Amino acid sequence: MIATPPTVLVPTSLKMPAARKHDESALPAIARMVEEAPAGVTMKVSIEIENAGEEQQLQGKGLVKVGWLHRSSYASDGRHQLVDRVKAALETVGNDTFVWFAAEKADVRTIKRDLAGRKRDRKRQYVAWYWEKDE
Repeated sequence: MIATPPTVLVPTSLKMPAARKHDESALPAIARMVEEAPAGVTMKVSIEIENAGEEQQLQGKGLVKVGWLHRSSYASDGRHQLVDRVKAALETVGNDTFVWFAAEKADVRTIKRDLAGRKRDRKRQYVAWYWEKDE
């Protein structure tokens, strides 16, 4: 999720390892942020899920723009769709934008490096890994 005053960007991957592959554990956090955002806030949210059947309605007082990424539609080399989308979104916002990113560990490291390279204020971001891919 990215938010420039007044916007928030929340890209997240809901892909989980092994038996929890389709775990929707990040959606409650995203839904709560959307619901609690005051009127006048614009949120740009990118969420990676398996397919359209996992999409959910997100509603709040602010304006919410959701981009659903469906892993089932990726080409075999499409693993980094979410990371690419986040990097592209970061090109369009200022340093006053708050960034919230939760995903697989390697993707989180990539986004952290990108944010550091942009010299973004760490107080204007929350970046955390929710799981680690088994290799």
